[in-house]
Amino acid sequence: MMKRLRPLGFASFVLCAPILPSCSGSATSPKASLPTFVYVSDVDGPSHLYLFRNDSSIRVTNDAGNDTDPRSAGGLLVFTSDRDGNQEVYIADTAGAVQHRVTNNAANDFEPALSPHGDQIAFASNRTGLPRIWIVPAPALSDTGFPTATQLATGSDVTVPEQSPAWSPNGSQIAFTSTRTGTSQVFVVASSGGAAVQLSHEAGGAFSPVWSADGKSVVYQSNTGTPTIVEANVSSGAVTPVASDTLGIGEPTCSATFCLGVTNPNDVSGAIVSFLVSSPKSTSVVLTRANNERQPAIIVAP
Repeated sequence: MMKRLRPLGFASFVLCAPILPSCSGSATSPKASLPTFVYVSDVDGPSHLYLFRNDSSIRVTNDAGNDTDPRSAGGLLVFTSDRDGNQEVYIADTAGAVQHRVTNNAANDFEPALSPHGDQIAFASNRTGLPRIWIVPAPALSDTGFPTATQLATGSDVTVPEQSPAWSPNGSQIAFTSTRTGTSQVFVVASSGGAAVQLSHEAGGAFSPVWSADGKSVVYQSNTGTPTIVEANVSSGAVTPVASDTLGIGEPTCSATFCLGVTNPNDVSGAIVSFLVSSPKSTSVVLTRANNERQPAIIVAP
């Protein structure tokens, strides 16, 4: 059964970004302009995926396990589920009407990301011991069987944990996190594999990378001090603050116009908030985290 959650009114609450001036005290834009997105909630006990559209939320997974890590591209949705005993990668239409298991391994496969055209999936897996990045062809929703995955070469020793892959908009590069320099930092590598280049240099670590719509920069959560969302230019390495909050903010997802983030990302309270890409001066509450709402992922149309 699909379950609806009632979100807050968009104009009712605004969280000011302390390091960014001119918080206006009003919502950044009309609610109708917000993108459709999927997020995770524990409202029914296990973690499941919900689709937020037109000021309401509809549950799109309904299994006995935990469904997390949603990401979208090409009008499709990928996510992690342990419904079959351990974490595996699944692919689905954005309404969750058809769901197909992609990986089949005794290890945990998680944090999937679809390539821009929806034909490949990058994911993290500990099938060689520690988490590393793997690539698997994205099957059609009507397919049966499990395609073969291959490990992505990133230029580091296989004993270094690497995860959170994210495809660039043209599919030529993948951003991911690696601890090869001691703390979790964002690196960028060719999607065909090779020597990765370090992009972030955060004293407290960098997490949850996503690409900007133009492919010129990577947006990620910086844990240097209170968590903030920052943007690093891929060519120059220049870092620009994007959003902050007194509770901290992280888990970014961005379209060409809007970004979403999660306040208090290291806990279970706070809110899912939105802010404009062109003018990130204030954030508007979209959903309170009454049931650990988290991991928003903007739906990308085909």
